[in-house]
Amino acid sequence: MLTNSQALAVTTDLSEAVNAINKFFEQLLSVGNNAQVILKAIETDPDCALANAHAATFYLFSLVNL
Repeated sequence: MLTNSQALAVTTDLSEAVNAINKFFEQLLSVGNNAQVILKAIETDPDCALANAHAATFYLFSLVNL
C-alpha cells in the first residue's frame, strides 16, 4: 500500500492513482482550475477509497458553487 503526499495510506498499489490524488489535493488547496484530475485516479483504480472520497468531495463542492 502506498501513501499520498499527506502521508495517508492509499488503498492502491498504482502510483498513477496516487499521483492523481496528490495533484487533486494540490489543486484543491491552491483553488486551482484542474481539480477534476481526481477523476484520473478513479479511472486508474476504481477501488481506491481515498480517490473515491476526494472525488465525492469534488462533486459536492461543485454543486455548492453552481
